[in-house]
Amino acid sequence: MVKYSDVLELYEYFQPVYDITNERKEYWKQFIPTTPFLDTLKTFLTSIETKEPKNKKSVWLQGKYGVGKSHATGVILHLLWDPLENILDFIEKIKDAQLREKIKAFRKHNRVFPVIIKGSSGINDGKSFSLLIEKSVKDALEKETLDISVNTEFEKYINHIKNSPHIDWNNFIETKEELKALVYDKKGLIEKLSEKDIEVLKVLEESLDYAIPTHNIEDWLIEVLTELRNRKIATALAIYWDEFTPILELRKNSADILSILQNIAEKSFNNNLFLFIVSHRHPLQASTQEDLEKLLGRFHYKNYSRVIKLIAIL
Repeated sequence: MVKYSDVLELYEYFQPVYDITNERKEYWKQFIPTTPFLDTLKTFLTSIETKEPKNKKSVWLQGKYGVGKSHATGVILHLLWDPLENILDFIEKIKDAQLREKIKAFRKHNRVFPVIIKGSSGINDGKSFSLLIEKSVKDALEKETLDISVNTEFEKYINHIKNSPHIDWNNFIETKEELKALVYDKKGLIEKLSEKDIEVLKVLEESLDYAIPTHNIEDWLIEVLTELRNRKIATALAIYWDEFTPILELRKNSADILSILQNIAEKSFNNNLFLFIVSHRHPLQASTQEDLEKLLGRFHYKNYSRVIKLIAIL
């Protein structure tokens, strides 16, 4: 009798559930290019390449749990960023010859810098939403050992603290109960901001009786993209946001978050800045916001489903 183990075996780095934030080796290459995947890849690639603003949009990928959305997203990320020589073996798996050549031609002169975000931990308003994006972009740059001279809000506050000798920061912290519960002194405050602690920055900002100059997240992203392009590191920037559904289900402050999301998506029309949103429910099912339909008009909406093939082993 033939045993399953005689025919099938798991890869040494097999992952029962694909995690875009914690990949193992080149596990992404075990993905089988399905029709929904090829359609999504073609849509995103065409959107990046097109010169027509009305078609140059971000992507919203929706599908049920377990259909392979996250893995498909990870594959697209690698195909558009990894060195060309590292992805050629996977490109050859794509049966669509026209799409194969389209990817190769695009990658000869283009790279899409990836920023990965998963879930909604810590997000409860527009401020925390923007700060998480900043933190994730900075983390992505550090992962690639890229030093981009565009300051985050965290860095702006650190510079302000270091260059404000007229303020006794230790005494200031001592008088702010909520801030003191998070940091002990000036040194600890700077350390937390260096770690890009969103809660600490928000509490610090609320504790001050004045404001320091900040920026809109969409404009800040364009600054980052501009430097990446000027330094010939990348020709586009994409924020891949997996498990986005919980953010849509927020009731408090959700309008502010959707407004920021829309502002970023609108940048896609005339810039190579893109959002790649992944959710398991249709946005209109997860939110009561009336302006969500307007938001979706800024995206190529793709409904992702699993393709099941039965293979007989004779």
